[in-house]
Amino acid sequence: MRAIPLLTDWHVLSPDVCAEIFSGRKDTTVQYMEGLKSYRLVNGAVQQVPDREWENWIERQLAACSERIRNDEAGHETGYQQWRSESLLILPAGVFVWRDEFEAAFQAEYGEGMAD
Repeated sequence: MRAIPLLTDWHVLSPDVCAEIFSGRKDTTVQYMEGLKSYRLVNGAVQQVPDREWENWIERQLAACSERIRNDEAGHETGYQQWRSESLLILPAGVFVWRDEFEAAFQAEYGEGMAD
């Protein structure tokens, strides 16, 4: 999960957009990635991360991080770099998506050219 913003060079799938997608909300900024689920291993078994965990915890932590950085920001670029470092760590460790599901949704949303 934490690799997604890095794999997309932060152009389209920043941590806040990832959290928005996996929250399961219908008012997301992405169309074709709706319904994409995230998973984790629990005692060796794959378990879906509940949408409410993304919406009630991770999205809120990311919003709080953004707000704090905006309030303390010395300059835009400094704040942006701080947000990139901190927001990535808010995404839960060990959470993943199935590659085939992610690639299909990503290509439907952004097209073939974005995958390069």
